[in-house]
Parts: sequence; C-alpha cells; structure tokens
Amino acid sequence: MKGSVIMKIKNNPTGCQQLELANVSMHRHMDCSDYDDCLDVAVEHDWQSFNCLGCSQFESEVFVRSHDEIIEEVMDFLKEHELPQKNTVYDVANCATLVKESIKRLYRATNASKKEHAIKKNTSRADKDQVYNRFLEEWNQRSMIQHKKITTRMKKAIDKVLKNADYPLDEVFKAFDNYSKILTGSDYFWSYKWTMEDFLNRGLHKFVDEAQPFDNNKKEVKPVSNNPYMNFSCGGA
Repeated sequence: MKGSVIMKIKNNPTGCQQLELANVSMHRHMDCSDYDDCLDVAVEHDWQSFNCLGCSQFESEVFVRSHDEIIEEVMDFLKEHELPQKNTVYDVANCATLVKESIKRLYRATNASKKEHAIKKNTSRADKDQVYNRFLEEWNQRSMIQHKKITTRMKKAIDKVLKNADYPLDEVFKAFDNYSKILTGSDYFWSYKWTMEDFLNRGLHKFVDEAQPFDNNKKEVKPVSNNPYMNFSCGGA
C-alpha cells in the first residue's frame, strides 16, 4: 500500500488502510490544532487514510469516553456518594433513575466542555488566520516575489517567527520594507530574491534595522582622484 511510512515530523501521522467511518474518531484526534497539517501530509503521500495513534498529542488529549465507561464511572460514584447503606445490592436495575440522571449530568458536562474547547479552538484559529493574512498583505505590498495564498510552509515559518519572539511584528514588517528597497535600489549590490518563507527562515535577521542592512549592502564607490595626471592618456604616434 502507498504511504505506509511514519512521517518523522511534529504531528507524526501514520499512513494506513481506509478507516471505517465508525473507527475514525478512535484513530484520529480531529480537534488537534495540527490536524490540517497531518491531512496535508496524507494527501501529499497519497495515503488511503491515516491515524494519530503514534502521536503524543493524541495520547495526551482528553478522549471521548464510551457509554459503558460512563456507566461504570457513574456506578462507582453512586456507590461512594449515593448508596451509604451497607450490604446494598448495586446494579443498574434497582438504581436506574439515579444512574440515568447521573449520566445526563455527565453528558451535559462533557458537551459543555467540548463546546468550550471548540470555541477556544475556533477563536485561536481565527486569530492565527488574521496574522497569516497580515503577513501576506504586508509582503505583497512591496516589490518582491508575490504570493497568491498562504501555504502550510509559510504558516510554519510565520509560527516560528512568532514563537521565537525575537522581533515584534512592526520590526518584521519594517524588515520587509528594508529588503524591498535594497532589492530594487541601484545603490545596493543585493539582488537575490527570496520567497516570504525563505526570507523569514533565512533573511529576516539580515534586514531588520538593528542589522544596518542599508550600510552593509551598499555598493562601494571608487574615489575619483584630483590629480590631473591620473586622467591623462597619451595617444599613439
């Protein structure tokens, strides 16, 4: 089968045979913030499907409990808190009402937690999308290689800049401006054109103001001598 190799990347998706619909939630962590990147990897390698079982993020996240697991948890709770009498025969039949109400409470709590998580996730993703779009707009405003959309690799380069926090956004965008002026200016020798991804990964530190990019990339001007004999030439006989 195609794509059976485990990718040695942060997300570590694992290629596998097509999953049954009922098994998808057991094999994938679809609420993970990196899920889209894993999906891109699966598409790129033509995998029939993939799972998250080998990823530490999947193992560390809260998982959805089965109905039987919830029943067992409720019964343990009721034994401890709601059935203090000794020698009580405890089963679902003679405590059906209590179990039913407890299950409802657990489901309500679980759903509320999932909704809260979804809201936070969507808000976080929307905020990130705004930042990504801001980078794209700022870059395309200058005379450099133009990009039609943000790619996954661009997002990773932007995330790296944001995570390192070496420069605030205004300094990053000022570096865009410095790079554009030097790239198009006749007084500077720099002529190599980077994509935004390459610039963020390799050139950002060269073009921030503190690196003095205009001085470091200025062409050398040969001095003109005032000695009249320096400009004198003898003609042939």
